[in-house]
Amino acid sequence: MKYKAKTLRRVKEVKEMRIEWERRQPVVEKELSQLTEEDMDRGWGEAFETEKHILHYSLELSVEDILSKKQQVREYEEEIEDLRIELEDLERDMEECIMNETMELELYRDMELQRAGAMFAEEKARRVSLQRIRWGTRNVRKHVILRERQDLQIVEKETLAKRQVEELGVLAFEKKQFVKHKLEQAIEDAALSRAKQNEVMMEMKRDSNVLHGFNEAVQRMQTITQEYSFQYRLPKTDLREDVESAMCSGCGRITCDCHLKNNESADEGGAPEGATKKLDGNSATINARSRNRLAKRWRYQD
Repeated sequence: MKYKAKTLRRVKEVKEMRIEWERRQPVVEKELSQLTEEDMDRGWGEAFETEKHILHYSLELSVEDILSKKQQVREYEEEIEDLRIELEDLERDMEECIMNETMELELYRDMELQRAGAMFAEEKARRVSLQRIRWGTRNVRKHVILRERQDLQIVEKETLAKRQVEELGVLAFEKKQFVKHKLEQAIEDAALSRAKQNEVMMEMKRDSNVLHGFNEAVQRMQTITQEYSFQYRLPKTDLREDVESAMCSGCGRITCDCHLKNNESADEGGAPEGATKKLDGNSATINARSRNRLAKRWRYQD
């Protein structure tokens, strides 16, 4: 805008100068026509001729200058128009951002109001429920049902048997009430669990598809076991009962001194004759095994 105003002032000045130059041209021509020889000798003729040429070319140049300045003004106006359009776009974007911010604030305010309303309704319902419980009539149907339920009594006895002595021998009223509440809760949970298990079992018994599925799974597993478990179906023997085995029949080790202990006990104890014969037979077997074992001792470890 500043450059446009400056250019317009320049155009205005050039136009004013053109008016002065156009007014000066008739005066110069009149002076040239009225010159005498004395004025020509003094140089006035040459001066007026020079001024005439200057005025002529100045007028022509001023026209071009005015046209160029006007073109420059048009360029300035186009640039100003582009900037104005850009400014309008920015203002529109700014207004849109402000509107979005306002909408977000409104949404946040609505959410806060809804949350406050929900909290108020919840608190009101809680207070109403508390007042109803406080002023409501006492219901003894629960105790009657508990007395008639034999399974609950059995569960209660089982639960009491699992309780610690410290829990059953408290003196404080609050602790007694707490233990009682825990006991009632445990009884209720156990009863619900048993009822659920019974219901599941009844459903399984009633549902033939489940039974058929279980039977089919068992049959397939039996087929797989009989086909691929050959090692499990082979007869197994104890290595300690094998005479040719290197394992001791007493302690189960490969290298041992059980036969030495048996010989020492036989010598010191003075056992009966039948027992001595039996011990000698066992010692002979053990000694034979020991000889075979000691001959191969370097191959084994204890």
